[in-house]
Amino acid sequence: DVCSSDLMKVLEGGRETIARARPVILVEGPRELWPQMAAFFHTLDYILCDGQAENPIVLDKPVWDTVAVPRDNWR
Repeated sequence: DVCSSDLMKVLEGGRETIARARPVILVEGPRELWPQMAAFFHTLDYILCDGQAENPIVLDKPVWDTVAVPRDNWR
């Protein structure tokens, strides 16, 4: 659990581990970080979906409860 001001630092700090382990990640991120979050996960070939949706669909940009799933694990 990190505060929103540190979110991108934490993600960037874990980039190599995330790229290697390919975990599913739940991120609660504020709107002002959505462009950075989207760019980060897209560079790692992750799909974003709404963590509150009953039937998740692929999103173009994050939402408050974003679930990032490696593209090779989607469905």
